[in-house]
Amino acid sequence: MPISILPLTTPTSIPTINSIISTTFAHNAPIVDALYPHHDLPHGRASAIASLTREFESKPHARFLMAVDEETGEVVGQANWLIFTAGEERMGEEGLLGEGAWDNGEEREWAELLYGGLVRQREGFIGEVVGRGERCLVLTFLSVLPAHQRRGAGSQLVKWGTDLADSMGIDTVLEATKAGIPVYEKHGFETEFQMRFE
Repeated sequence: MPISILPLTTPTSIPTINSIISTTFAHNAPIVDALYPHHDLPHGRASAIASLTREFESKPHARFLMAVDEETGEVVGQANWLIFTAGEERMGEEGLLGEGAWDNGEEREWAELLYGGLVRQREGFIGEVVGRGERCLVLTFLSVLPAHQRRGAGSQLVKWGTDLADSMGIDTVLEATKAGIPVYEKHGFETEFQMRFE
């Protein structure tokens, strides 16, 4: 069953995208749990959907993608590529985290600290590798439903971004969980540094 990669043009499919992220990462990715706690419960889902919707509406250079099964019409994967200018803009940790998803203020404070640190490290790394003032393409999220993995959807979502970067003559940067590294290495990505969460 072939899979097509389609752009997200309106926020109506964001709940579906959020469901894919939640199902794919489950509770196996500490950073996802910290930023989107209770993402598999109604109040956490609503918070994450609101966060993704704000990102979709506030970042004109973001490219949200859906991997769609051509026979069934089911959305089986998603990705978000961001065209970013190193040193001249912020990826923006402000306002993108959901409201009301944390059980207490300490959890919220930790999430803001974690996300802010992640964004700053990402931006600093891009500035060093790509060069201040230069554009690059950043993969901020990619996930494929477990039942549809190993069908090539992840590779197609990666290739969409690398093809765009090649056509623009710019570099690509991404972060990966251990599970995702083999997919990215197939497309020529190399690990430059590691972040540990304890």
